[in-house]
Amino acid sequence: MNLLPRLKNIFLIRKIECYNEQFGIQLQKLVTRSEEIKEDLKEFLVDCISTMDKKISRQSIKDTQVEVLIQRYYDPQKLQNWFDTCRVNMEEGLLYPSDAATSVKLLTTGIKDCRKNSNRFTAIIMAN
Repeated sequence: MNLLPRLKNIFLIRKIECYNEQFGIQLQKLVTRSEEIKEDLKEFLVDCISTMDKKISRQSIKDTQVEVLIQRYYDPQKLQNWFDTCRVNMEEGLLYPSDAATSVKLLTTGIKDCRKNSNRFTAIIMAN
């Protein structure tokens, strides 16, 4: 008679183990994808910085962390001033990387997907 409750417990434990395995796999995919997006964002940021300031080469900042690049080069007032006062000189090149619009769309989509998956995983954790 005690065999049935034990079997139910064993089944339940195995079911939870399967959920944990699936969750671990999905979480690893999410982490991998977020790292890829972070690298894409860094590449785009390096492109933008080197495009805005021709004295800064891609090589000189490509190994710098994203956080450091943002701290060093992201100043909203300086950026606004640059946009307000810049003059387009086609001999110097474009004001932004040639693939900027596509890159921004891809990065935004990737970030939204990661956020959506993150929210879904959080809901799964809370439910269990």
